[in-house]
This record gives sequence, structure tokens and C-alpha cells, in this order.
Amino acid sequence: MVSQLLRSLTRDVSLKIVALLIAGFFWVAAVLDRTYDVRVAVPITATGANTKQVVTDVDTKTTTATLEGKGRDLLGIKPRQLVFRLEVPAGKVGTRQLQLSPAALKLPPDVRVRALDPENVELKVGAASSRMVEVQVPTKGVTPGGMTLSINEPPAAVKLSGSDDDLKTPPVVMTETLDLSTVNAL
Repeated sequence: MVSQLLRSLTRDVSLKIVALLIAGFFWVAAVLDRTYDVRVAVPITATGANTKQVVTDVDTKTTTATLEGKGRDLLGIKPRQLVFRLEVPAGKVGTRQLQLSPAALKLPPDVRVRALDPENVELKVGAASSRMVEVQVPTKGVTPGGMTLSINEPPAAVKLSGSDDDLKTPPVVMTETLDLSTVNAL
């Protein structure tokens, strides 16, 4: 009995493998043709429409989008590329509420947004200001033999823009530390 069962399992192995591959193909086709609801966390970014205003705060950094579509259509979506980019229209400084638009996600035509949670975002818009700050490069180690280090006078400066609160930083911006012992002559 056991040997008869073993013979029936090992007879026509190539035919059984082909049947398994065909069944796998039909299973994949059925899975890709089924409609799914998928929840995706979508980041929210906001910028001012002009240089005189800056977004100082957003009440939420992400929204949960419920997407509906066939499996094959949902496979083409890269969740990391989905983002709501809000541009605050010019106007008075203060708090604004903007509604998120599903069209801003630029999804394939057969995928639709069933829900957004939250649907609205509250932004705080403040007056923009700017100031020049000095850039300093901290160093460590010593230069290899025969090389010297000269420092620019006056030091380099960059213009920082943002809200008044953001610009209450020290008058210096530090870069990464430069290891002088690894400097090579060109």
C-alpha cells in the first residue's frame, strides 16, 4: 500500500510540476484582479506662496489615506513617493485651515482615495525674516607634513530665512568637523 502510494506520487513528476505552475499562475492572476482597500500614511509638507511668509507650524505631519483599487494597480504605487505638498496662499499671517485634495497624490486612474484621516490641516503662518550668519568649520588633528592651513578672513556667511522664532539662534552656523590629518594634496 505504501509503495503503491509512493509510486503514484513519483509517476509523471514533470506533469505534476506543470500543473503546479499553471495553478500558481491562476492564483496570481486572481490575486491581482481582486479589489483591495489599503491604508497608507502620507506625509504632509507645507510652504508659503511668497518669500514674505513662512509656515511656522502644521497641526499634523501625516494623514492616513485609504486607497481602493485592483491588486495590479496598487502594485504600481510607491508609498514613499506619496506626499501632500500644500502651498499656503498669500494673505494675512495667522492660522489657516486647508483641505487635502486626493488629486494631489497623482494616483493611477484606476486607484481612488476612499478616505483621508484627517481631511483638513491647520497651519500657522508667520511673517518671514532673514539674517546673515557666519559659518565656522571646526577642525581636529594636524595637517600632514609640508601642508599649511589658511583661514578665510572674513569667514564665509550664509543667509538664513524663516520665522523670527527660528532665527533666534546663535550668530554662527557650525559644519561637520574637518579632520586635518586626512587632507590630501591635489
